[in-house]
Amino acid sequence: MPLLIAAPGGRRGAASPRVVEFVDFYPTLVDLCGLPARPGLDGRSLRPLLTNPSAPWNHAAFTVTARQNQVNSLAVSTERFHTIDYLDGRAPELYDLQADPREWKNLARDAAFAADFARLRRLAAQHRERFVP
Repeated sequence: MPLLIAAPGGRRGAASPRVVEFVDFYPTLVDLCGLPARPGLDGRSLRPLLTNPSAPWNHAAFTVTARQNQVNSLAVSTERFHTIDYLDGRAPELYDLQADPREWKNLARDAAFAADFARLRRLAAQHRERFVP
């Protein structure tokens, strides 16, 4: 989903291909206001992307869905890939967003993407350990 930000020092009309999360809003506002960051806060300031939309940004975005108060799935998105790991036993999904932006072809079982899939699943497992009950 597109995100529009107008901030002092930001580049007007510039678009960034980077993946960010809602949890990044608060650290961004704290940074832009020149306030001290609270230790242990999740998220990161988007200020580097506001001044340079192409700045290096090696961070994934995570989405957790739930049904009837039970976690249902955990998705990990990077600039290139999107994976969904279902916690109810359904087969996982992996999509190459550059080649398939509409996510039609599940590559989770494609050996050519095994290393990418394993890396994203490790990220998902780390996120699940930290945040998902």
